[in-house]
Amino acid sequence: MLYGRLVLPPLLLLLLAMAVPSVHGACILRHNFTASWCYERYDSCSSVDLVRFDSDTGSCMCGQTKMTVKPSLTPHCKKYLNAAVDFFCDAYDHTETVSLCYQCETGYEVLNPTQRGRFNYSSTCVPRIANCDNHTDNSLCAACSPDYRLSNDKKSCTKYTDLCTSRDNSGTCTSCATGYFLQPQYWVCLTDMPGCIEYHTIYSGCTLCSTGYFQNTLGPNCTKLIDRCITYNADGTCETCSTDTSLSTDKKACVTTIPGCDSHNADGTCETCSTDTSLSNDKKACVTTIPGCTSHNADGTCETCSTDTSLSNDKKACVTTIPRCASHNADGTCETCSTDTSLSTDKKACVTTIPRCDSHNADGTCETCSTDTSLSTDKKACVTTIPRCDSHNADGTCETCSTDTSLSTDKKACVTTIPRCDSHNADGTCETCSTDTSLSTDKKACVTTIPRCDSHNADGTCETCSTDTSLSTDKKACVTTIPDVLTWLNASTKACVTTIPRCASHNADGTCETCSTDTSLSNDKKACVTTIPGCGSYNNDGTCQTCSPGTSVSNNKKSCVTTIPGCASHNADGTCKECDSGLSLSSNRKSCVLCTLEGCSRCDTANVCAQCADGYNFTTNQTACATCGIQNCSSCDRNEFCAQCADGFGVSDAGACVACVEANCKRCTDNGNTCLEYVMDVSKKGKGLPWWVYLCIALGCLLLIGLLVILILCLCKGDREEVITARETDDGYRNPLRAPDEESKSENTHPEESKVPVTEEDDVVLIRETPPQEDVVADPPKTSRKNRRIARNATHFSDVEIDEGNEIEENVPQSFDETPSRRFR
Repeated sequence: MLYGRLVLPPLLLLLLAMAVPSVHGACILRHNFTASWCYERYDSCSSVDLVRFDSDTGSCMCGQTKMTVKPSLTPHCKKYLNAAVDFFCDAYDHTETVSLCYQCETGYEVLNPTQRGRFNYSSTCVPRIANCDNHTDNSLCAACSPDYRLSNDKKSCTKYTDLCTSRDNSGTCTSCATGYFLQPQYWVCLTDMPGCIEYHTIYSGCTLCSTGYFQNTLGPNCTKLIDRCITYNADGTCETCSTDTSLSTDKKACVTTIPGCDSHNADGTCETCSTDTSLSNDKKACVTTIPGCTSHNADGTCETCSTDTSLSNDKKACVTTIPRCASHNADGTCETCSTDTSLSTDKKACVTTIPRCDSHNADGTCETCSTDTSLSTDKKACVTTIPRCDSHNADGTCETCSTDTSLSTDKKACVTTIPRCDSHNADGTCETCSTDTSLSTDKKACVTTIPRCDSHNADGTCETCSTDTSLSTDKKACVTTIPDVLTWLNASTKACVTTIPRCASHNADGTCETCSTDTSLSNDKKACVTTIPGCGSYNNDGTCQTCSPGTSVSNNKKSCVTTIPGCASHNADGTCKECDSGLSLSSNRKSCVLCTLEGCSRCDTANVCAQCADGYNFTTNQTACATCGIQNCSSCDRNEFCAQCADGFGVSDAGACVACVEANCKRCTDNGNTCLEYVMDVSKKGKGLPWWVYLCIALGCLLLIGLLVILILCLCKGDREEVITARETDDGYRNPLRAPDEESKSENTHPEESKVPVTEEDDVVLIRETPPQEDVVADPPKTSRKNRRIARNATHFSDVEIDEGNEIEENVPQSFDETPSRRFR
């Protein structure tokens, strides 16, 4: 045993020495690597000048420190080979092992390693496939460990499973479960291959594929045909597609190329688009990216924009949202604004609408106003233009007036400047004058103050003087009143004039200058009349000619009443008699209101009709008038649309009046078919007589009337002839100048005859009847119908009242056949 302990070590060392050439290489001459070679492959050295190669140890050194290999030299490599000191060689050949990997990171294996001694090294680390004994450089497995089978895609090694359904006496599998086939060489059950109808007898491959599949030469399986695919991968996916088509991301389809699409889906849609393009909502197009657009349409327009942006009208831009803008343009401007806002001139803002402003600025001010209005100085209002005002305030008042005009105290008017006037009224009069001047009575002038003058005229003269003073004739001074003198003219003449009742001071021409208290001077200055409150100027008869502002002269000119706006003529009781054109007098006559309603003749409230004009009727709401030219319509609801028809008619759907179907129906509806009210009792309803019956009755009535007229005419004619015949008697003729007793007899004989007065203007012929002849028996003379009419008319002149002074011409008959006559003139 002791011998064994002494002998074995030398033997072991000898064996190790013999094995050295096969493990570490041969003992050769020293070999040096350059410093740059080490610097490229090793790190942990600040400068290449410090790097050197130690040929004794086969190591790259940085000064005295051994350098380590850079991790990036072989990806996923954990340990590199470095020459180890060998006790049997002075120098070693490290050219094949220096910087080579012999241990990879977890999950990786050395690719096809070279084994030398106890090291397996390589220049590549590949992902480790479990139970794989040999990896390929494309991360696949070339051979699996025993009892493991390589998958068709060579990416896994699976353990053979016992899927036999039957075995022979030796235990060999003779049949497999459903979905598996028996590999004849190894007598194992393998998974069926889709599309394979005949398997290889030795290896797990397919020798014949079904329709729609082809045998993939890159792998032992049948690959399903992909439309428009030119070349396939070993796993059955497509590698290259035909022209104008693109490979889907899962490589299972060739789809029509979508321009600008970087990766396509198997269903033909796009998954990702290229730079500067965006995917449409339906994923069927890559469109140019619209900045700010969150979703695009396939036609290149935008569907929705991001927060704080709005879609333009043409949907081609997302622009910054303009507050209160209803629609934006592609250039970022606004096209239309929301209600109660207006678009600025630069179209970049929607601002609150300023009434009567034609164009607005983006800051909310007005740029230009409408006609008859002016822009205020702060540009925030359009106000009614004040004539001769250079600048207006937002409240409608004037700020500054033009040259030669002054601003009124209420700032609502620019009036002609009155010299020496400190403040003007809106009606052009002066309110206050400057120092040492006084306001004239008509307030239209500031004149030099006359001492002791209570009221001045516009021409600088005095109108009324103070107590105990009198006005001079030239009205330029107020002097001390001379006692016992009615009125004195001036200091030199001291003339007196006839006193005008109630006149306080007289003029040299006999007119009155000023009147006493409670009286006023007439316009001709010849009377002092009782003062009418509010009257500005008087007539000589005491009536008022003009009233003060705000009041008007009444019709009888004896009072000033408060002016009713729009009233052209006022009554003494303060009511209005007649309004201006275009206005209507209210029922209580205390206001004139606007009445522009069509067909309305009077309104009590503005544009609420109280009385309609001729040809118009009230509508159903009693506030407006409508024309009613519809036949048989009694009132219209609106123009030419009937609301109520006359009796026997009903309103149709079109607003016309149609006759009721039933003859005795008073009111009807349903276009005349349904009766609502009858003229008589319902039990007596009927259709009435035929029209031709009424026609016959009318014709019969006309015929009867005609017969009656003819009969009356005939009776009248016969009566006239009887009267003429009766008068043609043998009693002789009546003398119009017969004795009174004869006249009385004549009156008794013809009481119905009246006396006919004869005037100078009348020209009357009296015809005497032919007296009877005693000796001759003869028939009365025959006369024509015309003569008989004359004779009949002459009988009415049997009693004639002859005015004094009438001349009578008597024509004596030459024979009995000739009738004597007298002509009265």
